[in-house]
Amino acid sequence: RDTLMYMSVFEECPTLDELKYFDFDTAQYNPLWYIFNAVSKSIYDDFFFFQLIHACIVNPIFFSFFRKYCPNYYFSVILLYYVGYFCYFNMEVLRESLCICVLLLVTRFLLEKRWLPYYVMCVLALFMHYSALVMFLFPLLFVFFKRPSWVYQVILLVGIFVFTAVVNVPMLLLSALSVDEQLMVLAEKYLDKERNLMGMLSLLLQYLPLLGMIFLRERYNIRQKIDFTPIVMGVVVIYAFSLNLTGLNRLVNYFIPFILIYTVNTIYYVVSRVEVKFTLGYT
Repeated sequence: RDTLMYMSVFEECPTLDELKYFDFDTAQYNPLWYIFNAVSKSIYDDFFFFQLIHACIVNPIFFSFFRKYCPNYYFSVILLYYVGYFCYFNMEVLRESLCICVLLLVTRFLLEKRWLPYYVMCVLALFMHYSALVMFLFPLLFVFFKRPSWVYQVILLVGIFVFTAVVNVPMLLLSALSVDEQLMVLAEKYLDKERNLMGMLSLLLQYLPLLGMIFLRERYNIRQKIDFTPIVMGVVVIYAFSLNLTGLNRLVNYFIPFILIYTVNTIYYVVSRVEVKFTLGYT
């Protein structure tokens, strides 16, 4: 659906020569998106070529990220990415996938607590898509969620659900974002509907595997030098808010690369521990 939308507006996007006359203030999308389109159109004016350039940016960055932070099980992470998210990031959420690439590139700054270069790149991503605002909150995850705890997850999920059921969160957010008309329109688009019971159950089913991963890491006391547990715990916050507020669950897109690595590392670690116990018990 997103691809068809971007394809339909591709012809209206300016070329590099036309950018100086383009009105970015009233444009539907953020400035960097039009600049990216303009560069592509100036080389070859065809949407297929645009998608090819997009894929040549997104996939190498994803693969490099997987190799750096999951070198032992690199191809397993690639397999999960290909089966579950390759088409999604390359053909659907085109703008968001570029922002996610920025996040992956600056993860080392996040882990090293080098806040200046990290936030500079966050601002850059914001000029591609407003959803990149979630990147500004990633450092807080390492403050509040240092250790895995499935009990803490459940309490957090229930607490936020009750909070969003009692407090009119959409009204608070819209009031805070009223200074930016484009951002307010986007917020209204994602927050104007309440989720029904089936939607909540579907979201909870998506959340259960994460709860299982946290439980296994707590059960087997899994500790790693580079631990993405705080980021995965951030997904719980997104899901909890999404139970009552539609649209917010799309922010989970920014967490998916970390979840894939987290899942593969957890599964392999648990399987190896079980095999060792089985072997020792058998001998």
